[in-house]
Amino acid sequence: MSGESSYVKTVMTQVLEEVNTNPQYSPDPMFRALVSAIIDQYKTYRSGADIVSELQSLIDNLSEDEHVVTRGC
Repeated sequence: MSGESSYVKTVMTQVLEEVNTNPQYSPDPMFRALVSAIIDQYKTYRSGADIVSELQSLIDNLSEDEHVVTRGC
């Protein structure tokens, strides 16, 4: 697992703890907000077509297996 994946797992654990302990938050809106924030960051340096391609690749590879993050290798 890459360092990025390990870090994101830690962040997601914190987000899940907040969702589970704070009644003002619900999982779907929280995760939708996270996805939107990620896409907003992508838009600062990637084209719309590139973002769509990235998301389509993730959709095409949905499974129970862990998603592998590569560094362009």
